[in-house]
Amino acid sequence: FDALLERNDLSVSERAEALQGRAATKANAGDYQGADEDFAAAIATGALAEGRADELDYYRAQSKLARGDYQGAIEGFEDYIAKRPDDAQARYLNAVAYFALGEFDEARRNVEKALALDPAHEEANNLKAEIEKA
Repeated sequence: FDALLERNDLSVSERAEALQGRAATKANAGDYQGADEDFAAAIATGALAEGRADELDYYRAQSKLARGDYQGAIEGFEDYIAKRPDDAQARYLNAVAYFALGEFDEARRNVEKALALDPAHEEANNLKAEIEKA
């Protein structure tokens, strides 16, 4: 992706796609900071298909969570959830970030919403049990 992004003849949409690809590669390699930067750059192009920017916002929040930027993850998940309130996984991950910060009431609120959407969500059920112990 690096060589592709160095080219000057890419359209804005091609650049956005290449940035997304590089971001995914970085995330898979554990470079969450680099992934977050490339996802942000892809969004900034303004050339994404409808709804795709929301997905990249979700991935950015995941990257922040993975690198321990819990407040940044919460902000990202809250923005995403405002647009997609029925996403149980996003609500669960938001609960994880709140839990990591010791904000147990907010973690509980988010995990309960995740479980209302998906009662069989195993990770959310496990987190709920951990919250109850805290």
